[in-house]
Amino acid sequence: MPFSDYIENIQHASRKDLYTSFAKRTAYVQAFINFSREDIAVFNRGSKYLRAAIPTLAHRLYEKMLEFDITARALRTRDTVSDAPVDSYFTIDSPHVQRRKIFWRWYLTRFLSDPSQLEYWQYLEKVGTMHTGQILIHPLTIEYVHMNACLGYLQQLLLETISENEEMPITFKFALIRSISKILCVQNDLIAKGRVRDGEEFNKPSDDDHPPPPPPKNERVAVKKAEDLPHRHPPSPLLDQRGSLHQSVPSLTHSRPGSAGATTVSGDSLRRVSTTNDESINSNAPTKPEYTGLFRTFVLPFEVENLQTFETKIWSEGER
Repeated sequence: MPFSDYIENIQHASRKDLYTSFAKRTAYVQAFINFSREDIAVFNRGSKYLRAAIPTLAHRLYEKMLEFDITARALRTRDTVSDAPVDSYFTIDSPHVQRRKIFWRWYLTRFLSDPSQLEYWQYLEKVGTMHTGQILIHPLTIEYVHMNACLGYLQQLLLETISENEEMPITFKFALIRSISKILCVQNDLIAKGRVRDGEEFNKPSDDDHPPPPPPKNERVAVKKAEDLPHRHPPSPLLDQRGSLHQSVPSLTHSRPGSAGATTVSGDSLRRVSTTNDESINSNAPTKPEYTGLFRTFVLPFEVENLQTFETKIWSEGER
């Protein structure tokens, strides 16, 4: 169902809501363009005619990308920001392009699935995020101008496919075109929201989220005595008692860690001190963790043989 069916009073959404809540932002756009249950029913009914055209759609999309140097270069560099030259461009028959077509087929399969499910819209958002250099271990950074152009070309191909279909009634074609246009509008917004700077003040971390950085080493002051510390009240007598105990019973500071026994000390207010407790107070040596067997089954995710597997999982996640 449309998000607006679950979120009440979306007409009164605040500006902050639109930049901090995925559900409210999506509900706002859907409500504004009148995306309804009827649109979903028409889309689900008409998508079966479009799924058969997925291989052709993917092929034509890559033909279009190979027509322009900047998008053709990105197929090699995975980046439209750099102007670095490449030795040569791929062709439509290159093995790499044939593999990349698989991702477009997965995207189109998901795009033509059921928009009544929350996972549908979450996937469309993920598609926008993964093209900003995030999520994927091997980053893919495609600027918005190219994403928008590609989405516009996809819309053109879908409308051509619908118009040329002889099984659909004319009235149904109009309804299907309308519903697809609305979904593409939301997809475009989910792509844009991770790139435009509108509302960025709501995404800035506050000072409370991060502790202040430590001072430079040459400005640090080593505190060795309790008297050097700033106190609102006099130093605790316990510190003085422990200091005198360490002077009178040096074995406490040199006791072996892990000792099972205890040493009895006489004092005015401290009757019994354990050697193990004293060691934990005075020893600055950190305990070494056990790493035995930890990395036996660990595989580096950025190894070459795992790049394709991880990216494939992201694109096809949730596919039924």
